[in-house]
Amino acid sequence: MTVTKGQIKAIHTIKSKIGLCDEYYRCMLSQYGVESSKDLTFEQAEGLWATLQQMAKEAGIGKRKIAKGSNRWRRKKRCQSCANECNRMTRRLLAGWQRGAFHV
Repeated sequence: MTVTKGQIKAIHTIKSKIGLCDEYYRCMLSQYGVESSKDLTFEQAEGLWATLQQMAKEAGIGKRKIAKGSNRWRRKKRCQSCANECNRMTRRLLAGWQRGAFHV
């Protein structure tokens, strides 16, 4: 089953609330073997949304409104750590391929 428009909207909404930079988001998508959220399956979209929801929970972002100053601060802080996290994920992914855990 393919991803629904509602799932894509939910993913992009929570991505914006977290303040996730595009580089890190693309890195997350690459873990599912896609370049765009439109290419996800229904199940993959559910998994990505759950991951983003967990990230929002850890960042303290809920349904309540966040002051603009603190939101900008979170975005800046998140983007500074994006490169480090993306590099860690890439290293884990490459290590898995080297071990033969993934088959292309």
